[in-house]
Amino acid sequence: MIKPDELMNNIKSIPFLSQSAMKLVELMGTEDHNLVDVVNIVECDPILTAKVLNVINSAAFAMVEPVDSIMRAISYLGDKAVVGIAMGLCAGTVLFKELDGYAGKRGELWMHSLKTAIAAREIAHHSKEPVDPGQSYTAGLLHDIGKSVMSGYLEGSLDKVMEDIDSVEGRSFIEAEKVLLGTDHSEAGVLLAAHWNIPLKLRSVIRYHHEPDKAPDENKSLVYVVHLADVISMMGGSGTGSDSLRYTLDNNYTKYIDISPEVFERIVFDVMIEFEKTSGALSQAVGVGN
Repeated sequence: MIKPDELMNNIKSIPFLSQSAMKLVELMGTEDHNLVDVVNIVECDPILTAKVLNVINSAAFAMVEPVDSIMRAISYLGDKAVVGIAMGLCAGTVLFKELDGYAGKRGELWMHSLKTAIAAREIAHHSKEPVDPGQSYTAGLLHDIGKSVMSGYLEGSLDKVMEDIDSVEGRSFIEAEKVLLGTDHSEAGVLLAAHWNIPLKLRSVIRYHHEPDKAPDENKSLVYVVHLADVISMMGGSGTGSDSLRYTLDNNYTKYIDISPEVFERIVFDVMIEFEKTSGALSQAVGVGN
């Protein structure tokens, strides 16, 4: 069992997000932001500026002429991709570390989070209640940050977790985490999100992305969007180790998301195409290989 004080001390040792990243995360949570707002944030951060230009001028985008304007670069990339670059740059210790406790390799959490973000952006358009695609993308990037915290506590205990899952019908990985350690990656993640001062709606996604029915009513639609996106990411081969597809899909998502099997299949395909297009360039920009 993890002692609460030990967990909090661990979380407090993780560096805060950069000011630019926090501003972008907050901006994506509003519905009335525009391209100029994003440009104004990026232009004040020389490292982020350099990385954005590096991505747009990479082979993945095959620009006819070099792009040397941040406004033009962001207009091509989109504000969501810029958030991804910012998160990757300043949260490298969280998103890119090896998840030994989950038998996950370095970079797998980043790839899973990126694919979840892309899927969430697409699924948001099918929410029965309005859900902002930009906010969904950011929530997808952040939903599994707690795994970075929990991985060390799971080292050497993965076999026990898997045995528990296999011995109890319907047991999910997150439930087995809770039995073994007294907490799980969603609870650890929301503590880290609070440490980083992440907006409350995004914290709700981090806390309830495996249990969307328990989310506050005002956040349920967004949580279900990311819940389904998380499943799509794992189905598409982007997991974080031994826990992949060891979670339960909440079929109540149909109450919040209007999506037919045909549309679902198209989204899965579109997400794969977009992921293949952007993952290499973004990963190179933030310093992790495929």
